[in-house]
Amino acid sequence: LETSGLRAGYHYEVQHTVHDDSGNRLIPDFVVRLPGKDYLLVDAKFPMAAYSRAEEMEDPAARNRELALHAQEVLKHAKSLKDKHYTSAVNGPQFVAMYLPIESLWSEALRVDPLLMKKCMELNVIPITNTTAFALLKVTETVWQESTLSDNARAISSAATTFLDRLAKMAERLERTSRQLNTAAGSYNDFVSYFNNSFMRDAKRLHEQGVAVNQELEAAAETDAEFHRPKHLEDVIDVEPIDELAIAESDSAAD
Repeated sequence: LETSGLRAGYHYEVQHTVHDDSGNRLIPDFVVRLPGKDYLLVDAKFPMAAYSRAEEMEDPAARNRELALHAQEVLKHAKSLKDKHYTSAVNGPQFVAMYLPIESLWSEALRVDPLLMKKCMELNVIPITNTTAFALLKVTETVWQESTLSDNARAISSAATTFLDRLAKMAERLERTSRQLNTAAGSYNDFVSYFNNSFMRDAKRLHEQGVAVNQELEAAAETDAEFHRPKHLEDVIDVEPIDELAIAESDSAAD
């Protein structure tokens, strides 16, 4: 499992308890998580008795008899997995993976009973060896990678949309503020013009008529400040629409 790139506690659990439709407690050897809250159940209990006896025998006929018994034990174990109703306990593929850690455990059983694979599949049990298990789990790890990329793409898309929405609201406030400041500057200049043409003119006339002043009278200066409106986003950067179709296609590939 770890060799295929899956992480314990995240991608799979060991001896994880599940319950079937009737509430019965089941403990498969491995529960492999799949994207979308689906699960793949793996059973690692395998028959060895007849196979071990066959390996010690030199007589071909006796060896074949033990291997025939071994094939029967494999099928019997597959039937026991069917009877446990594992597939009703979780969402996911409607089969249980029956792990056989030695390639010849399966190949020898299949040799003496060529229909053994078909019989197991009819029970919704798929025998896997080291080679096929690695391939199956590697595909699972690839699906997880694709799912993570899709999740990241959606997260980036959502964050970018939120950021641009906030930026647009800030631009609206800046534009409103610039209008208010320019209005205030215009009102100020109007007041300065009125002040200079009215109060200051009368004050100078009084001064010319001999009224003493403690400091020199100076006209108020108008402001030439201009508060610019913020630029629109499309005037600053090239905005391209987010390709939601590409994200959807990536999600479909992960599924």
